[in-house]
Amino acid sequence: MQNSLLGGIRTKLIASFLVVALIPLLLLAFINKQTTEKALTDNAKQALSAAANETANRIDAFIDGNLNAVCVEAILPGFARYLTLTPKERDDSPEMQLATETLIRLSRKDMLNVLSYSLLDLNGKNVLDTYTPNIGKDESVQDYFKKPLVTGLSFVSSMKRSPRIPELVTLFFSSPVRNAKGDILGVLRVSYNATVVQQLVTRQTERAGAKSFAILLDENNIYLAHSTAPELLFKSIVPLPANVLIKLQQEGRLPNFPVKKLATNDSKLKQALDNKQSYLIASLSAAGNQVNLIAIASLQYKPWSVLFAQPLAVALAPVEKQIRDTMFLFAFIAGVVTIIACAVGQLLTRPIMGASCFGGSPSD
Repeated sequence: MQNSLLGGIRTKLIASFLVVALIPLLLLAFINKQTTEKALTDNAKQALSAAANETANRIDAFIDGNLNAVCVEAILPGFARYLTLTPKERDDSPEMQLATETLIRLSRKDMLNVLSYSLLDLNGKNVLDTYTPNIGKDESVQDYFKKPLVTGLSFVSSMKRSPRIPELVTLFFSSPVRNAKGDILGVLRVSYNATVVQQLVTRQTERAGAKSFAILLDENNIYLAHSTAPELLFKSIVPLPANVLIKLQQEGRLPNFPVKKLATNDSKLKQALDNKQSYLIASLSAAGNQVNLIAIASLQYKPWSVLFAQPLAVALAPVEKQIRDTMFLFAFIAGVVTIIACAVGQLLTRPIMGASCFGGSPSD
């Protein structure tokens, strides 16, 4: 009976010491974890957002520079003089030689990325081209021909898959060619290798944080660039309506693959894009369905979106280390407190045990 009573006293002492010592520690650890997670998440958001906005600005600057350039190039007098002539007068004429030499010189300004410079007449026929196999082709159905005629302004197309080279993706800039009176005589068209845009997207991934990756989506939420999963290019983040799918395939903006192979299933990302969100936390099918922190930035000249993402586990890795350190400290303190509680229990119960050894109560 006496031993049971003493054991109960020790147990209560140990429990009291542990509660007093560990509950504040647990509360402090929880608050510290929440604060650290928020700080790390905010820092990751800022880094990803900065990279996304900088990349969007770089692409805008590339598009703006080329729109301005093709607009200026289209007013070079050699082009208008050539297009003023009838088809019979053009052959082997001085105007043809001047226009051809001008196109060649312009194409050499970026020999790595410029695929060709060409002149299209008012019927959309390719009458001069630095890539000579294109001469004589009808390009009247292309948006880069029709838009400048309607708006009178320079134009940039969407990215298109080359019908000649399977792995080649092209981007077109165009501008109307006018005579001295301002009448439109045709269109100057520049064909670019779209790799230059894809490189602009992937260039900033290292600066956005460890294991971050970049994505470029067009207005139909089709992948135009992906720094870690190039196999997703020209697939949409969600299945597209049949009429949109057929139209894009006819325009060369989607491959003629079965519908199931032309989309992923990232509906949460689609919802965020529709709602013009700047951030979201979601899993992406292309990233092994791990949860990612994603920042979104929009372009000015095209209805495209730049996304920079980082696995949330990577962004919060310091918190995991902090939790491990806290658990170690928790276990260490629990052990020390238990030893102290046992020692105090011994000190407090020793007089009782001593008194019991002489038997009876003090009144005897």
